[in-house]
Amino acid sequence: MNKTKHFTCKGCGVTNEVMGGTSNYHCKACRSALGMRDLTAPKYLAHQAVAKARRQGLIADPRTYRCEDCSGPAIEYDHRDYSQPLAVSPVCRRCNLLRGPAKPTQAA
Repeated sequence: MNKTKHFTCKGCGVTNEVMGGTSNYHCKACRSALGMRDLTAPKYLAHQAVAKARRQGLIADPRTYRCEDCSGPAIEYDHRDYSQPLAVSPVCRRCNLLRGPAKPTQAA
């Protein structure tokens, strides 16, 4: 079943067929120009996949684990490769910052 709808961008007036959307819809170009989050970026999609898996009970809360780097209490999950959204490591905030950004993803 196709759940796409037609939405008109509030910025430029272009009509796009998208899944979801709101009455305050902005196209990708206008979102970028306004400094809004890119909803198709691999980083955003990977974080959404982890959040969905946590809601469904497929992944436990990271606070139930120890940090993989320092063995302190883990606070969050770290992605090393956004193309593998559920391949995450429980880490504390400090170690996540020390690890640096994830591997760059090639644009499709």
